[in-house]
Amino acid sequence: LTARVISRDISEGVVAPAFDETAMHILAKKRNGNFTVLKIDPEMLPSKSEERTIFGLRLRHKETEASIDEGAFDNIVSASKHTLQLPKEVRNDLAVAFAAVKFMQANSVCLAYRGQVIYKF
Repeated sequence: LTARVISRDISEGVVAPAFDETAMHILAKKRNGNFTVLKIDPEMLPSKSEERTIFGLRLRHKETEASIDEGAFDNIVSASKHTLQLPKEVRNDLAVAFAAVKFMQANSVCLAYRGQVIYKF
């Protein structure tokens, strides 16, 4: 089922812990047989930090540990210093947007509406 959904989307490849024969047959047809399929170890846990070397300079940063819970948007203060009570739908959209940008590069912008990301850069 997932392979059928992926086969209709525009993408360069897929990464997953396993692929069955049917999925491989479906995915092999994508991009004229040049669709990248990578199998990962499902037991492997990612590092808590990321490291890159750019022009000889080694950069390291920790994983974002921020999380969203029920009270994350309780204390939003407006320009008039009044606390805002956000509707449940807005809180949900904020949580979706946060989850989307958490794994993007810094200074990313995301617009979520009705529980879906509709724009991000």
